[in-house]
Amino acid sequence: MGGAQSQASALAPLSQRIALVAGPAMVAAAAWHARFAAGSGDEKETELQANPTSFLSLGASASSGQRSLDESHAVSWQKSFALAGLQGVSGVDVVGGLFGDTAPSTARRLQPRPWEELSFSLALQPVSSNSLPGRRAVLAANSDEKQVNPEEALENAIKLFGKSHPDTAKAYYIAARAIYRTNLDKAIQYGQAALEIQHKVLGEDNLATVNSRFLLGQLYAKKQQWDRAITLLKEALAGAKRVQPGARISQAAILDDLGDAYAGKEDWDHAIECHQAAARLFDELGEENARVGFIHESLCSEYRRKGEFAQAVAHGVKAIALFTADLGKKHPQVANAHFNIAIVYKQNKEYGKAIDHLKKAIKIFTNVEENRRILGDIADCYGMLGNCYEAKDDSDEALAAYLKMYQYNERAHGSLHPTTVDAAQRIARLYVDKQQYREAIEYLEKVLAAFTTLMGDKEISVADVYGKLGFAHAGLGQIKAALIYVKKDVEIRLAVQGEKHTDTAAAMFLLAVLYADDGDITKAREYALRAQKVVKKLLPADHQLAEACAKLLGEIDKIQAK
Repeated sequence: MGGAQSQASALAPLSQRIALVAGPAMVAAAAWHARFAAGSGDEKETELQANPTSFLSLGASASSGQRSLDESHAVSWQKSFALAGLQGVSGVDVVGGLFGDTAPSTARRLQPRPWEELSFSLALQPVSSNSLPGRRAVLAANSDEKQVNPEEALENAIKLFGKSHPDTAKAYYIAARAIYRTNLDKAIQYGQAALEIQHKVLGEDNLATVNSRFLLGQLYAKKQQWDRAITLLKEALAGAKRVQPGARISQAAILDDLGDAYAGKEDWDHAIECHQAAARLFDELGEENARVGFIHESLCSEYRRKGEFAQAVAHGVKAIALFTADLGKKHPQVANAHFNIAIVYKQNKEYGKAIDHLKKAIKIFTNVEENRRILGDIADCYGMLGNCYEAKDDSDEALAAYLKMYQYNERAHGSLHPTTVDAAQRIARLYVDKQQYREAIEYLEKVLAAFTTLMGDKEISVADVYGKLGFAHAGLGQIKAALIYVKKDVEIRLAVQGEKHTDTAAAMFLLAVLYADDGDITKAREYALRAQKVVKKLLPADHQLAEACAKLLGEIDKIQAK
């Protein structure tokens, strides 16, 4: 019994002793801690920095990079959220295009642009005098009177006019517009039916035919079938030039959507070409309003994606000016434009300027009427604000921003939404960096609750959280609690990834260190050997994790020899 106590007392400072001996190797051995940045890491991989003071300090030295919310990205748990029916991320993918939903380009749009430029009235179509009921049905649907169902109007038109009449085509067109949000595939079918009738009966050089091509191009863009959308929009543009050569606003509208479709393909050069052409047409008309502001916002995004930051800033500034003049300086779209130009400055590492614009955006957003969209937008601003402060090594301001990000996302979407969970992960990571482990545990438990609710407890992303909780409890000296969580981490990894995986080896190494700290030399040796066996097969001998395993086993041998 006395020998066991002697061994335990000798093992108590083992983690500190190994850290002092191994230095950077110990940090690499705890590579699992880099998972604190998973789902919030920047485009570059997280780098591990050495801080060889103790086992508990390993996490505090992890890189503080994070992934900004302004880019679409995939994190380990998003697929599971999608399967659970929680798609997308708050207000980043906001209204764009002519229909008022997600924009193919990365510019954020709070409100749809006008899209009636190419619409034609029923009076343009030849309608017989005995078709008044059908005309009323179609006109009612066209005026969006809620008591009239556009699909019922379509049925009436087919009965009254037949399947090949221009008024039936009009009804198909209206029905497509009415249902695209809830049934995009059916809307495309209706749009195609309208186009086929118009092509056959009215010919190509008819405004109705042009309009249906425009509509179909927009619908295919919403479906992200970019090549089909581009073909239709090009045809619509050519038709508009033939039918209404002087209607520059109509041409500009098509060019704008064509630019968005090219942006969807990440063909930035053609996107810029189309958007610049649209902007020139509006300039020729003396148009300086929010609609033109959206085009400059798209150009801002596209030049940013090409790395041409001076051009991106110029168009971002122009967008802010146009939105402010047309909508007023307190309009949320002005805030949105500040957010977009902040993305440019952040990507160009001009963090101070990015912070200035984000603060302006937050000030505007917080002074408009709240709804889920606005709350989500405020959360996005705080998320990027935290990114910028971390890049400036100001962890206190970053943490304050992430706490706000969490609060607003929770109000907007609830505790289970991916953006809320992402914020909790960021907060936990910074609390660990500050060695404020109790606070870290609070937010890690929120993450764990969300993950296990949506995924169960057999996913790698859940294992990540168990490992982080183990680390945080170890930081408080709560070794037994830490063992419980890290055991779960290892258990899930063995079941999902198998033993022959470097992440599993890293988790087993951590488990070995905790067993050693808890005085269980047998278990410590078992898991250290298992980790070393995997590392020898998968990693070079001079890899930091391989060196850490060897040093840990060396320390254990010394203790056993006493």
